[in-house]
Amino acid sequence: MNLVALTGAGISKASGIPTFNEMGNLREKLSRSFFETNPEEFYKILIEMKEKIERAEPNPAHIALAKYNVPIITMNIDGLHKRAGSKDVIEIHGNLEYVECPNCNELYDFNIVKETIYCKDCNSLFQPNIVLYGDIIPLFFCH
Repeated sequence: MNLVALTGAGISKASGIPTFNEMGNLREKLSRSFFETNPEEFYKILIEMKEKIERAEPNPAHIALAKYNVPIITMNIDGLHKRAGSKDVIEIHGNLEYVECPNCNELYDFNIVKETIYCKDCNSLFQPNIVLYGDIIPLFFCH
């Protein structure tokens, strides 16, 4: 028998990570239009989310999926499946591990946005490594 786990916000709720619906108006603030018009505020929100995620621990559901080596497709951006030890994880909405310079095509550790939200080489605004509301899921997830 072949299994694949499809997970979303509910699996991480037991780890203390609220769902986007529980976090107020995040749908608006995690949109492409908000990012483009308010990048400083956008990254402040992501930094707070990242700090909350870093304090969270994988819960028994994450650990069980890792223990049995179940491949996972998740909508979560929290990385808890990987922290639990799962190896075969597709994060269709991305994660908060990196940001990317759209001009240099370089990936940087997410924590760089605590210092600057602009590339030090070309001054382009870093792009988040998550799918924003209003974005289309990248094609490489759709094969």
